Amino acid sequence: MQAMMPTPIRAKTRLTLSQHDLPTFKVMPGEMHIGTQPEMITTTLGSCIAVICWDPALQIGGLNHFMLPCSSSHQQDGPRYGAYAMEMLINGLIHLGSSKRRLQLKCFGAAQISGFGPSVSSSNINFIRQYIANERLQLVGEDLGGQQPRQVKFNPYSGKAWVKSLPTTQSNQLSRRERRYLDDVDSELDHSNVELF
Repeated sequence: MQAMMPTPIRAKTRLTLSQHDLPTFKVMPGEMHIGTQPEMITTTLGSCIAVICWDPALQIGGLNHFMLPCSSSHQQDGPRYGAYAMEMLINGLIHLGSSKRRLQLKCFGAAQISGFGPSVSSSNINFIRQYIANERLQLVGEDLGGQQPRQVKFNPYSGKAWVKSLPTTQSNQLSRRERRYLDDVDSELDHSNVELF
């Protein structure tokens, strides 16, 4: 019996045109997007991490955007958490014919922005490096840590990625957005089926 693969969380925001004259998809926290043709996938990062996975043989790739390594209870893990987001991205590419051994990874983000402290940034960095080592994946580039938020753009057909450091003045805005996202997700969880022991 073959296990069912959960439906990937795809980018919900499609921008009409980018400076590269390609369709552009904006990935928000807890989302991912896999592309099989020339297009641009973009995200903005504060303390979060985005991972790009690219298969050079098939010229397909994807980008995820996660906030934390895992939930404190491990009961409500979902796409906003690293382990789940990584499995979704890798399995999505394998489902399209990719091979795990061919995947090339690039990691971005985990800035120390106000409101989250250095522990969030360092735990995200430690998680992704350990995950890549445990899974024996090929890391070809990273831009992690520091104080500045980043904007990342990725073309899944060519495998090229661009990263731009953003002014630290945008840190507060990103911090508020990330905090709001965490609060929104927590309020949407259905706690009515909790069984107490």
